[in-house]
Amino acid sequence: MVNLSLPYHFYCYVFCEFLRGHEEGHGETEAVMVFGLASHASRALGFHILTESGATFWNVPIHALAMTPDAQREELSTLQPWDCFSENVTAAEFKALRGLRVEAHLSPERREMGSYLFTVDWFDNGYSFEPEQAKCAHILVLDNGCLAALPNNRVIWFEQSFTKSKPGGERPLYRVNTKVWRCETDKKETSTPQKVPSAFRYTYK
Repeated sequence: MVNLSLPYHFYCYVFCEFLRGHEEGHGETEAVMVFGLASHASRALGFHILTESGATFWNVPIHALAMTPDAQREELSTLQPWDCFSENVTAAEFKALRGLRVEAHLSPERREMGSYLFTVDWFDNGYSFEPEQAKCAHILVLDNGCLAALPNNRVIWFEQSFTKSKPGGERPLYRVNTKVWRCETDKKETSTPQKVPSAFRYTYK
């Protein structure tokens, strides 16, 4: 897979030093169209962009992009805390989540409000096969102008007709799934427990 067309393209800005070898362009931005992405194991997501001048750039990291030209600058590890698991990647916009407001937990002490764009997920790798390690990356537009790629345990969703969550509220008490569920088995237990189950308070790993 490696290269992937996004569910839909969108427009934003790129910090110009990422277009100029980090030798110049600091403090400047340029409007771009984001149309695809690439996933390489143990690297950050790379976004493919088209500039107003007609040039394309591959593998632009998420902290190089912003929705406003005066957006707050953030560290890459703040906006995407986990590297890609493999070259096998998918991207989808879940219609039930379309445009939902979210609370993004960028650190244990810091929360930012934002909105949902689409979701990136990986397959055919050891991490994704392991229930405790598997993670997706929800691509979010934060209110501070940044984009973020966060897993489930870093996002609280607000769906007006269903969820009871409130911004700034307590994090729910949940535990991570540690089992692989199978239908075809002659045992009463239809799952495979992991060797070292761990408690998980819907928080950071």
